[in-house]
Amino acid sequence: MLQIDTIIYMGTGFSRNYNQGLMMKFLKASLILLLGYLLFATQAMALVDYSDSEDVAPAPKKKNRIKINKRPGNSIRSSAPSRSSSSGASIGDFSIGTSYQSNGVEVGNKSGKVDSWHFNGHFQTNYGFYLTANHFMASSESSDLAVESGMQHGNPKVMIGFNWLRIGGGAEAATIDILAGASFGQSNSDFASTRTDKIFGVETTKKIASMVLGLGYEYRITGSPTTETELSIGNIQKLYAVLGWMATPDIRFSFEAGTYKLGMGEGSYALDEKTSFGYAAPNLHLALSPSVSLDLGAIFRTKRLGNDSVVDARLYDLKGAYGSSVVAGLSISL
Repeated sequence: MLQIDTIIYMGTGFSRNYNQGLMMKFLKASLILLLGYLLFATQAMALVDYSDSEDVAPAPKKKNRIKINKRPGNSIRSSAPSRSSSSGASIGDFSIGTSYQSNGVEVGNKSGKVDSWHFNGHFQTNYGFYLTANHFMASSESSDLAVESGMQHGNPKVMIGFNWLRIGGGAEAATIDILAGASFGQSNSDFASTRTDKIFGVETTKKIASMVLGLGYEYRITGSPTTETELSIGNIQKLYAVLGWMATPDIRFSFEAGTYKLGMGEGSYALDEKTSFGYAAPNLHLALSPSVSLDLGAIFRTKRLGNDSVVDARLYDLKGAYGSSVVAGLSISL
């Protein structure tokens, strides 16, 4: 300590005792300042840490834990009220449509043009079954096909489908549906049968990437006509296939092909031999908006009926029964 004082204060003219006293005062003052600074800093840090841990840190942790624990309960509760508050959206989807169809009828020696308006509705539920209803009205200027030239009713048809089996999961699962319904007879119409037919069928669909393949079989148990001028026919069988392709979300194509087989009828005026015919129907579906679409298509008869008496069976609700046609329509999803 003496050597350091001697070097630092060499040549200053101060005495050694004075230097030692001054150094001791300086050290004491420095020690007091250092202790004061440490005490103040310790108290300040303690206050800051205590306020952070009490006010800020615990609050977010407690809130986060409450949200995580209640998430499953909230999801279940939120789904339950949606069924009661918006029953239409939760039960299923409903769509309606109308289309104009120009038919060129050619059977045996009878020919002419038939114009028809078709109305349909489809209700798809979220519980595995759906309901479809169809009705049409038609008119013709040909005396071979109609006695009256005005609009006349066709046969209304109602079908109920039920998803019987589902194979696989996701959007590409294969489904098998059971179908049942009826075609109701109409009186005093040249384009509707007086029979009431019972219809049963099965249909399967499978989605592969952007394409959908469907196969179906339909068996119609025909009733007895109530007028003597109507041809009696036997049961009708239909076998068909449908291929659909989604080019874009707004453009879809579909192609349907099928065959009908008619059994022999009973009575004095009845079909005396089995006969069959076929059809092919390409369609284009254009989405004009999220809920409105334009449908354009055609129905081509692939096998022509040779017996002109089949016209008297009034099978205008069967595709391609009497000739080819052009179709244009609109459908609305609600």
